[in-house]
Amino acid sequence: MPWTPSTSFKHPLVNIKETNAEKSMTNWLSYDMANLLQWQGLGDIINAFRSVTLGLEPLTQRSGPYIVDRLRIPYTYCWSDGLIQKPPDWGRNVGECGPCLDNFDS
Repeated sequence: MPWTPSTSFKHPLVNIKETNAEKSMTNWLSYDMANLLQWQGLGDIINAFRSVTLGLEPLTQRSGPYIVDRLRIPYTYCWSDGLIQKPPDWGRNVGECGPCLDNFDS
């Protein structure tokens, strides 16, 4: 499931049916909505791990939801570009490798 903000398509968990903004802006903002909701549910757990286990400062409601994108942390989506083509607004830090399959021969 794509979590990287894009103007090409909206976040799959945000079901916006109607808006007065341009479609590309609505798509981009849908990722903000998903990130903020996710942070509200997981921010305290993430900050506890950061503080206790890693010895890092906690992240704020303002910085936490956006840290992966802001720092351009590299990661790869495990799907074929035939399923979802990499949008032009994703940076070089975001890749696609094709599906990750396991051979379950018994």
